[in-house]
Amino acid sequence: MSSNSSEEFYDALQEPLDPPKVPLKYTPLHIAAKNGRIRRVEHLLMYSNIGVNNADNYFGMTPLHWAALNGHLNVVNLLIKQPGINMTIKDKNGNTAVDLANMSRHFQVVNAIESEVQANIDYKSSKRFATPNTHRDYKVGGRRKSRRATKSKRKRRTKRRRR
Repeated sequence: MSSNSSEEFYDALQEPLDPPKVPLKYTPLHIAAKNGRIRRVEHLLMYSNIGVNNADNYFGMTPLHWAALNGHLNVVNLLIKQPGINMTIKDKNGNTAVDLANMSRHFQVVNAIESEVQANIDYKSSKRFATPNTHRDYKVGGRRKSRRATKSKRKRRTKRRRR
């Protein structure tokens, strides 16, 4: 009986394992960004149609997430210059690439991404039409206040006038 069970055990070791039910869907760009292979990333961006915003199935992280998490500043700089990159994508834990870099204490990466985001915001806001001054918000003491009077202020004014 013991020889039978040992034979079954060895037969089980020889059988191939079942493939995972959900493929991980790591693209070569994910792997190159994760490992900091700048030339490989350049090559893949130039000669393949791999999207820079593609997230893997397991963690939901883009190549920018992986490069930021591992502190590869040169790869991050290359990725954030790509047209159509979305730097606000969140992974399955709700973290952006900036959050991951900050948690990993890669502050140069954080500064690079934030400066690019700010440059994009400044460019987009310069394209907008100016609104009349009466409707603009302005900052006072670190918080936003509107120039429009609120309902409570209007009520106080009318009470004073009635007296």
